[in-house]
Amino acid sequence: MALIHIKDFIAQKREAGQDLTDLSQDLGVSISSIHYYAKGENKPSLVTAVAIYRKYKIAIHPFSEESLQWEIDNDKR
Repeated sequence: MALIHIKDFIAQKREAGQDLTDLSQDLGVSISSIHYYAKGENKPSLVTAVAIYRKYKIAIHPFSEESLQWEIDNDKR
């Protein structure tokens, strides 16, 4: 699977009509973070990348699908 940059992921969600406030709530980040990601001014944390992978099965650059799945499989929460 190819990696996608966070700003491209957000652009796809916008084009699909997803509300960015809902997206921020789904991912557990602020709407400000979503706007920074969309402008390419910030990179997602591992926690955010795992949340995206859990919900959408999309690996966000620079995290590999394998590393995200490992994080999920070894989540001790």
